Amino acid sequence: MFLIWLFYALPVTIVSGSSGSLYLFANESVDSPVVATTSGKFAGFTIRQTNVWVGIPYAAPPVGALRWQKAQPYVVTDSQNDIIRNATYYSPFCPQIDRGDNTTGPFNENCLYLNVWSPRTPSSEPNGYPVMIW
Repeated sequence: MFLIWLFYALPVTIVSGSSGSLYLFANESVDSPVVATTSGKFAGFTIRQTNVWVGIPYAAPPVGALRWQKAQPYVVTDSQNDIIRNATYYSPFCPQIDRGDNTTGPFNENCLYLNVWSPRTPSSEPNGYPVMIW
């Protein structure tokens, strides 16, 4: 019964982007995968054969003078250069019109974050794995 629930509940959690952590399903025996990006270094987690990083900023927060403007690059300060930040929790949702799906917060105007899933095994192809964005 639990496996049936897990089979259906986990994809719903992933697709809905619910606030919180998928770390509950992580492989504890596997070292946290660390990725270096233009936004800094982030430690994620592994679910089976998939590395996961959630809540990685890709642009400066769209608040204050940046509200309603073109997204600006996320700037990593010198104090953040060598810090490995936690990427195991979803960022807040963007405020949206209620669609009747009972989505609950937290909500925030600063919702310019990426959630990334990647195969644990590196690609043998010279161009790497295909990428899908939606």
